[in-house]
Amino acid sequence: MLLAGLVLVVTLPAGQAAAATISGTAFQDADRNGARDADEAPFAAHQLYLLDGDGSYLGTTTTDAGGHFTFSDLADGRYRVRYASPTWWELRKDWAPTTTGSLDPERWIDVAGSALADFGWRPIVRATVAGAPLTRYTRSSGLVAESYNDVLTAREVHDAAVEGTIGAEAARVVIRFGLGSGSTTSTSVAQENGLYTNFNAFVNVDYVTWLDGRDVTLSHEYGHAWSLYRAYVRQQDPTLKTYLDARGIAGDPRLGSSHAWSPGELIAEDYRQLLGSATARAATQENRDLPPAAAVPGLREFLTGPFSGSVTIPSAPAPEPAPLMVTGVSVSPQPVKTSGMVGFTLSAPASATIAIRDDRGALVRTLRTGWTLPGGSAGVKWDRLDEAGRKVRRGIYTAVVDAVDDRAVSVRASVAFQVS
Repeated sequence: MLLAGLVLVVTLPAGQAAAATISGTAFQDADRNGARDADEAPFAAHQLYLLDGDGSYLGTTTTDAGGHFTFSDLADGRYRVRYASPTWWELRKDWAPTTTGSLDPERWIDVAGSALADFGWRPIVRATVAGAPLTRYTRSSGLVAESYNDVLTAREVHDAAVEGTIGAEAARVVIRFGLGSGSTTSTSVAQENGLYTNFNAFVNVDYVTWLDGRDVTLSHEYGHAWSLYRAYVRQQDPTLKTYLDARGIAGDPRLGSSHAWSPGELIAEDYRQLLGSATARAATQENRDLPPAAAVPGLREFLTGPFSGSVTIPSAPAPEPAPLMVTGVSVSPQPVKTSGMVGFTLSAPASATIAIRDDRGALVRTLRTGWTLPGGSAGVKWDRLDEAGRKVRRGIYTAVVDAVDDRAVSVRASVAFQVS
């Protein structure tokens, strides 16, 4: 067992020069500048691996009480210093590296006599309220990406998603990155006069899955939204019958017997393998009992052709769009002291403007303007400041939500609340 502060000695082959060292410090990089300042605390008892340029393991060491570590008796050359898996797994949910140049907990070091390999770590900043992300991004497709931590921006998540195949479903999808734990996709759809309409999806992607496989999980989860939009809206058949026929597994008794044999998981995996990003396509298929998607003749052509087309349903009247309503306007906590969250629910997609007004109706602060939302619950934070950045006085205020849909129908809802 290695003890904290122990210097690792790496044994080299006979006759090989051994005079070089790699040393460094693991520390809490509070100001995120990539260098340790005098008041920044060390990380003790962190375990690190040393590997050579080919990735072969050479040894392990542990940081001492001051966060210092050393690998000694090395030959000059190229090495990789990497955090050991147990330590990395304890850190990665709450800390991000500031000195590695990437999200990975490792540094490549060229040694000529001696070299430094400091590891700085900063705490991850998170948002925890759905609809109130740290960053939000959308483009002409209508696909919305939201990031709830400050490690990846919403644009980075959005751009990773559109490396795969997107289509008409994009305008009905919101990707939520780093909100809560676990990766899931939830969908909603209305049925009127026998037709499925008004499809919406929330794709939730856990941050840790990004560290493990980058956009593999994102592509799989987006595959749920992509395929279910087509099953409901284009095919009007959520049983995925035509897909199962094309996959050659219709009637297979194993269908539905496990997660890997769920029809929804199977088509999401096939989307990832055939229509996802290059990184996503390279990942191994979950269901090992079936041939990979690329090995099924005509499957890609089916997914991008007949499955993506519309079926004809005679005599079905066009559904009326859902009326726009704003409900559940609330402000919490009550009373507001330092900050509060304005929450509300939209019955249908709309553009929302959220404002704070005083007891005479005068505008205090506009929190969001023209916020495009797919419907459902949303929220925005107010920091108790007015438009000029001044802290407002105590009293009664009103949160006002104005929403306008694509038919130019506008509605307003509000709620009074107290600031103390």
